Amino acid sequence: MSVSDYFFKADEVIDGQYRVKSFFATNDYAQTYRVRNGDFEAKVLKLFLQDASNELTVLARLDNPNVVKLDHVGEVSIRGQNYRYAILDFVNGESLVERVQRDEPLSFIGARGIFLGIISGLIYLKRLHPPVQHNRILPKYIILNLASNALAPVIANYSFSDGKNIHYFPDELYFVSAEALSGELHPSNDLYAAGAIYYYLLHGHPPFANDLETDIPFVDALTHKKQIIVEFHEELYESTKYIITKALHPDPEKRYQDPAEIRRDLYKDPRDPCFISMLEALRD
Repeated sequence: MSVSDYFFKADEVIDGQYRVKSFFATNDYAQTYRVRNGDFEAKVLKLFLQDASNELTVLARLDNPNVVKLDHVGEVSIRGQNYRYAILDFVNGESLVERVQRDEPLSFIGARGIFLGIISGLIYLKRLHPPVQHNRILPKYIILNLASNALAPVIANYSFSDGKNIHYFPDELYFVSAEALSGELHPSNDLYAAGAIYYYLLHGHPPFANDLETDIPFVDALTHKKQIIVEFHEELYESTKYIITKALHPDPEKRYQDPAEIRRDLYKDPRDPCFISMLEALRD
């Protein structure tokens, strides 16, 4: 997006409090800026161009190291129209997309640590009352916090947590279950996306990206590919293959249903031979 697409310019002060330092993203729903507040702290300002009541309600409930944190909600008038905005803590880091593009694929230890952090965030979201379903877990919305010694992943962007009007760009569809492609929401959808991200970290490319049929439309080819058990192109522990295979199982009822189940399997001995038989059972 061009800088001219944004309402505010560099160094402009928003609502008398937040000075624009750089631009993140703009679309029909919101514009996102990196700003500094009066104490010179870096923050993220998300200016909503549409009704964001649901997202703001979700953000107000979040308080966990693996999810983005809301600092303030305000309203500003632009060209005679009022817009709500959210101030979020700035995560000093990079997205998983940037990390994989630079270091593909990640080491097993590095990928496992990031995946465990994502699962910890999903456990937190599920245990809220009522639970929060993200509905658009993608590598670009997972930010690695460089201020953390463990590079703690932070789950951002809750724009589609109400389950309405969810859409994807073609390169995002690899991280979406087959039923979600057709608009069906399932409790395991976020876990499917997390499993696809784990595969992506370990391979340097998303699952089902190889050998797609080229004589039919891309979405149809990818949907067909997702009906089979995922294939691995790297040497991995059987336990790792089991976790990813179960998370990405074509049958949503045979997937993990709770992120705590994934964490339980991650804490087991990765060399445990029981995973060999468990993996074979998934393939039957």
